[in-house]
Amino acid sequence: MQKRKNERSARLKAVLITYIIFVILSTILIPITSNTAKNSTELRITSQLLENASSLGQGPQNFSTYIGGSMDDMVYDVDVDDQGNVYICGSTKSSDFYVSENSYNDTYGGDTDCYVSKISADGSEVIWSTFIGGPQSDLANSLKVLADGSVIVCGESRSVSFPTTEGAYDESHNGGSDIVVFKISSDGSDLLFSTFIGGSADESTSDLDINSNGIICIAGTTAAADFPTTGGAYNASYGTNVDVCIMELSANGQNLLYATYLGGFDYEDAREVEYTADDKIIVCGSTKSVNFPVTASAYNDTLYAGTYDVYLTKFNSDASDLEFSTFIGGSGDDWSYSFELCESEDILVHGKTYSTDFPLSTGAYDDELTGLTDAFLFKISKDGSTMMTSTFYGGDGGESGGSVSIDSDGRIYISGITGSTDLNITDDAMQKNIKGTYDMFITEFLPDLSDITYGTYIGSSGTDSAYWSCIDCLGYFNLVGYSNDIDFPTTDGAFNTTHNGGRDVVVIKFPRYPITSDPFPFLIVILVIAAAFAITVLLMIVKKRKKKKSKS
Repeated sequence: MQKRKNERSARLKAVLITYIIFVILSTILIPITSNTAKNSTELRITSQLLENASSLGQGPQNFSTYIGGSMDDMVYDVDVDDQGNVYICGSTKSSDFYVSENSYNDTYGGDTDCYVSKISADGSEVIWSTFIGGPQSDLANSLKVLADGSVIVCGESRSVSFPTTEGAYDESHNGGSDIVVFKISSDGSDLLFSTFIGGSADESTSDLDINSNGIICIAGTTAAADFPTTGGAYNASYGTNVDVCIMELSANGQNLLYATYLGGFDYEDAREVEYTADDKIIVCGSTKSVNFPVTASAYNDTLYAGTYDVYLTKFNSDASDLEFSTFIGGSGDDWSYSFELCESEDILVHGKTYSTDFPLSTGAYDDELTGLTDAFLFKISKDGSTMMTSTFYGGDGGESGGSVSIDSDGRIYISGITGSTDLNITDDAMQKNIKGTYDMFITEFLPDLSDITYGTYIGSSGTDSAYWSCIDCLGYFNLVGYSNDIDFPTTDGAFNTTHNGGRDVVVIKFPRYPITSDPFPFLIVILVIAAAFAITVLLMIVKKRKKKKSKS
């Protein structure tokens, strides 16, 4: 009898120990899997978000609004301050484009004017908005908000009387279209500096960035053999046709610190420029020049003759030489629109391609060109020598790229314009079907580009295009583009819910929601532990029966 009691007690102890192990493992593993999910975020734009702003909860609200006048208005860039206020710039043909009282300039100059506008974090008001320009064509293409709320803008102007400031680097228009760089005060009431940069032929500009010392880098193009280059520049000689030009301007706008040509004997454009963490310059664009400068260790040093390829170029520390320069593309035309520096310092390039043989990585999300053109994402190593991952994204009607952003979790967001009826859209999309001839698209990719986690159309019954986007310090996704129809989705309480005429600017802000915890990882953990518990008990029963048989 005592022996049986001892055996029963031993079995109970074993079961109790197994149960305790089960509880301990569950306590450790389940929160780990839960927190892994909760610490990540992903893009989510629901139909309710753009139907009723009041349902968005506390904090800076999500919004969608028109901004514009009775004629065509375009937007080219967006930036956000640390309070969530949104800054945009572009061009307008509308004399009735909204400008605020006490702005620097409330009078339309003529033809096409630059505008710069500051929108409240909740989208309910335009805090300030101003024209800047002369009687000819003027465009504002890129802007950056400084810590004090002032705004640096670059663009281009054909107006001899475009406003400049005393002591600026160049107060006189040089001919054709000149690059302009100017700074607006934090309240939009004053022009702190404004300068021309250019030669006797046409210049244009696309982007600017500001380094840790406040130096302003501008990327553009020039057709001028007398474009002002500086001593020690990488290339002081004009090629032919149109070359890229890269400039550095002092923080006060008074000195041209650096200027160089970049190009071959055919056509180039420049799309985006960024400083690295150590203030080296990277620029991307497209080129048709087979002799565009590339480096020996580049990923690809050969251009398909007669076509456009993407180029990606990084200068050395003093910009006197190239650290690397490479082509990216296939046998058709390939165009870059933007790039983003990853945390690893690898570089993610976004654009559109006509090439069925565009270079793709094994396991790419989409390895087939679906329409005449598809958007692409191409990640290259930080030294420009190796393709890391690459994929198409598109449908039957063709896509054109806009911009690319990367969040703190490494997730990748692209936006642009699509005419495809069969674009890959997720079940929780805000808009699952194309509404007009062309709609905006927004897509979120996993960091390795193996799959999308969100995809949606956004649009009206007309033509809509997403042009640029950014993720702000509060975690909101900010998108700008244009719409030419009355039924683009706007939110209650937004600054302007009514289309004004022609092409209107649209500004959208929405959050990146925490990922809903997937129940399957939890179930797997529980099932594994439960199975271990069951197997342990089963083995004990089997062992007991064997002992009984051996005794009998």
